[in-house]
Amino acid sequence: MGLIGFAKTLSRELGQYNIRVNAIVPGAVGGDRIERVLQGRVSAEHKTLEEEREAAMSIQSLKRFVDPKDIAALIPS
Repeated sequence: MGLIGFAKTLSRELGQYNIRVNAIVPGAVGGDRIERVLQGRVSAEHKTLEEEREAAMSIQSLKRFVDPKDIAALIPS
């Protein structure tokens, strides 16, 4: 929330100079890294991978991991 507020403040202050400020805040991103995180939690908490996935999804607004391609598509070239 701090980064979002910071981006909004910068956007308001710098807009008059034609400087655009945005924040991309995707949540958990699907891929190898999140899989390693889940596996680490499985080992540390002695739960199943499915239990860890359910726990991770319970705090995701979209109830899925974000595809990195979706994030890349948000960034203008």
